Amino acid sequence: MTQTYRKRMIVFLVLSALCLFGPISFYFTRAFVLGDTAQKLTLGATFAVASILFIINLVMKSHLRSIFWVLLLGVYSVLHSYLSIIVVFALTTFAEELIFFPLFRYYKTKLTISKEIDKRIT
Repeated sequence: MTQTYRKRMIVFLVLSALCLFGPISFYFTRAFVLGDTAQKLTLGATFAVASILFIINLVMKSHLRSIFWVLLLGVYSVLHSYLSIIVVFALTTFAEELIFFPLFRYYKTKLTISKEIDKRIT
């Protein structure tokens, strides 16, 4: 069971990371390619602010969601097609926070319990 829990935990961790980083990577790259110099400067400033927020979130051990919304504002300033971006972010946020990450935590807990049982058996 330990191997099964480990595999499922990794699968849900990867799906959670894809929901977080996939859309922002796609739209940020697309905006950087399509934007002119001023828009690229805006994206660079947005990325700098997001990097500062990322460091603060790491130090305070808080949730990373605010970083993605800051990057979303930067992408919107270049692409100007906010409806599709908002829908994609809403769907991936919903899937990540309500499906994949809770399942990751569930299987991580099960893995810890299973490892403890394995130690007691051997």
